[in-house]
Amino acid sequence: MISPMMQFIKRFKLPALALLLLVSVGVISKLPPLRLDLTHDKLFTLSDDTLRLLDKLDGDPVHLTFYYSDKVTQNIPTLRAYARRVKETLREYERRSHGKIVLTIVDPEPFSEEEDQATSLNLQGIPVENNDMAFLCLVA
Repeated sequence: MISPMMQFIKRFKLPALALLLLVSVGVISKLPPLRLDLTHDKLFTLSDDTLRLLDKLDGDPVHLTFYYSDKVTQNIPTLRAYARRVKETLREYERRSHGKIVLTIVDPEPFSEEEDQATSLNLQGIPVENNDMAFLCLVA
């Protein structure tokens, strides 16, 4: 025969587990973001000098515009990998600058206003297939 306590546990196990999961998610969501760089050479960790420089920024925010032709480079994996690393580093600069760096990422598709804007800034694209231009440029 099952004791009344065991019957209670069996009966409410799933709702109790769901409640515990809901409370755990709520608690975890309130924690500050945790970032770990597990790469061998700490590729995604900013140096102490970079962090000091970001802390010393004052005055008006620095606006960075990263022109990267995401769609045009679909078939160029090495360029895409490099661009992803640059983008992640710039986002980390923005995150660590406490609002002193504002990052905008622009995908200048062929024959678009963004491509016209890039060329008006004298940015040079790399010719790729279909005579499209691929951009990987940073403007401050």
